[in-house]
Amino acid sequence: MHGFSNENQLPEVAGIGEILWDVFPESKRLGGAPANFSYIAHKLGALSYPVSAAGGDEDGIMLRRTLTDLGLTDRYIRKDPGHATGRVDISLSEGGVPRYKIMENAAWDHIRTVDDLSLLAGRLDAVCFGTLAQRNTESRATIAEFVRRTPKEAIRLLDINLRQDYFDEDIIENSLRLSDWLKLNDEELGVVCDMFGYTGSMDNRLNIIYAQYDLKVIALTLGPEGSRVIGQDTDHCLSADTVEIRDTVGAGDAFSATLVVASLAGLPLATCHEKAAEMASFLCRHAGATPDIPERCRLF
Repeated sequence: MHGFSNENQLPEVAGIGEILWDVFPESKRLGGAPANFSYIAHKLGALSYPVSAAGGDEDGIMLRRTLTDLGLTDRYIRKDPGHATGRVDISLSEGGVPRYKIMENAAWDHIRTVDDLSLLAGRLDAVCFGTLAQRNTESRATIAEFVRRTPKEAIRLLDINLRQDYFDEDIIENSLRLSDWLKLNDEELGVVCDMFGYTGSMDNRLNIIYAQYDLKVIALTLGPEGSRVIGQDTDHCLSADTVEIRDTVGAGDAFSATLVVASLAGLPLATCHEKAAEMASFLCRHAGATPDIPERCRLF
């Protein structure tokens, strides 16, 4: 296990980007990949901070209250009275796979750099970010600066999360160059490889991305086919559990958070992968991205 600088000897991690309400036909739940990541990391025992912006509206008030109820701090959720709190309308296929309709020009499109964000970045052991929150240049600049300010030994995880048409070559290229860990699914791998002209077998394309961007870890989720994690001395594949799927919302974020926190706990990468897959499977059996997590899952 690593030694950590804070008095509690716990890792400090952050998810920076979108925070919003996932609006289902029957309910609405806290969402946004960085917020989901932060919640799971918190439940695993890390000191975990969602970094984003929410409006001064009723949705924003409720969002902050919900974060507190989940045990997370809202200190780094900037209040933006000029923009509405983000919302995503979600419909589910028969297999529980979500389809998203994402609100434009939400508060999380306008995350601004302030001094306390820089101080937070400078003490982190890991940060997770994606491409969706970079659709607006204001949040894009803040995310890039935040990630660059993390210590050189920190894990910088790009959980790519390609949504609708809210990405382009520049966003993906710059994000890959900021990161040293990459998590994506098989569909996203295809989009990235088509965009940059990477061809050949899956092994060949993964090897190109790994070398091209000087990555330390690539985590590839394959839906019902399982997952694969590649590191310097590791190429570990797992088949998917056969489970009754409630929905898959947040399962990828739970995979990412568990992979990172398990690594900070000093576990071998293959073991981190096993724990990440177990957590993703757990999420698939429960509704939404922030279910109660059993105490036995804690890593710190």
